[in-house]
Amino acid sequence: MIQQPDAPSLAPLCQAVFGWLGGSLDSTVVHLGPPMPGTAELLHDLVRANTAGLLTLGSQPAHAHQRSYVEALATRRLATPVADAARAAGLWVSIWPMSDPPPTVGLVLVTQATEPTISVVPAGTSDPDPRGYPSYDRPGFATEIRDDILAMHDGHRAVAASHHLTITDPVWGRRRNLWDTLCQTLPAHHFNPVRTTPREFP
Repeated sequence: MIQQPDAPSLAPLCQAVFGWLGGSLDSTVVHLGPPMPGTAELLHDLVRANTAGLLTLGSQPAHAHQRSYVEALATRRLATPVADAARAAGLWVSIWPMSDPPPTVGLVLVTQATEPTISVVPAGTSDPDPRGYPSYDRPGFATEIRDDILAMHDGHRAVAASHHLTITDPVWGRRRNLWDTLCQTLPAHHFNPVRTTPREFP
């Protein structure tokens, strides 16, 4: 278990996502509508992450044609041990300060569908799974991500000072490795969550 992270600079934003997950909010600055039905499977994990100070931006569970992944923002003090634990568990990890995005990042397929979904991985990562496609490096993409996030949060100082973290399970359909690793590594509550009525999913 890691020590408590820095002062709760991201706590108000994490509290908003907690309310969105719990059903008291229909949207946040980065979630423009209610959660997708698949979020129900990860509800406990996402609540755990956000109440610990990990501001989740996007995620998905894993089924036959999906890989688990999560994209989030956190303080360096929280993001670093989470990234270390994820690497030790055999997960792909991309981590960089919002103030200094890397010139190149890698992209891998995480959903096989009519409109495939991609996730960010370290530059040079290779994906040997024939069900996907070879990963490729994308110059300038991290800067695009940074600028989009800052625009959504209207240049929020805590967001600008945070670290961007993406964790992806390389194994298709493996459902719990990523989420168990994440929840076991995160500290106790970063703020005291206000109880909400559980959200009903279709």
